[in-house]
Amino acid sequence: MANNSNYSIKFYGNRICPFAHRALFTAELKEVEYEYVHVPLGKEKPESYVKDINPRGTVPALILNDDNNKKVLESLFVSEFLDDISNAGPKLQPQDAYERYQTKIVIDVFGKTLGPLYGLLKNQEEENNQVFIEKITSSLNDVFDIYKETSEGPYLFGDRITIADIAIIPFLERFSITLPHYRSFDPLSVDDRVAALLNAARELEAFKSSTESPEYYIEGYKGYAHPEEVRRNRRRNRKINSNL
Repeated sequence: MANNSNYSIKFYGNRICPFAHRALFTAELKEVEYEYVHVPLGKEKPESYVKDINPRGTVPALILNDDNNKKVLESLFVSEFLDDISNAGPKLQPQDAYERYQTKIVIDVFGKTLGPLYGLLKNQEEENNQVFIEKITSSLNDVFDIYKETSEGPYLFGDRITIADIAIIPFLERFSITLPHYRSFDPLSVDDRVAALLNAARELEAFKSSTESPEYYIEGYKGYAHPEEVRRNRRRNRKINSNL
């Protein structure tokens, strides 16, 4: 790997997080050298991370040249930055102005899918599942109608992966595993193009090296799907540890 730049990069992330996965997938695609630093999330997040690295407390974050004042925050900004500094791998931001617009509109439309995806996983009243499923279906259809207008796939622009695909794929990876397991709904079933996009990404070495096993995501997302069970287990474990 080579940066093709004057930057040394410290990458702060957490492999459970789809936003951080966007940037990590990009770094692997663009063959960018980086030092990876795992950041625990939730109550385990170090105060020093918020104080010294990212006041927003989110991942990913890049620190450049070991200078905490020189940082790049937010997943898609990080991905664009990595695309800009490396000449290796595919160019993720189209040079053509209209194609660049198309990537941005896809990302914007896909953003409307995230609420229903997380909503279904978090939903504790089974009778409400169908409401979320209908919203997910409608939102994904809106996204992939644009895909169908643009090319025959699997990516937005045929066999050329772009920042728009990068924005979507990490979420499809997680929810195509967790929603069938916890809510008996597979978002890949909405349209063949949804599955084609994720399957194409899964063939890439950059994706393989930046993702995790299905078991990892199922366990990591259990707190969304069964929050009370997770809380009980934590209380029990704390009690056991206090008695040791």
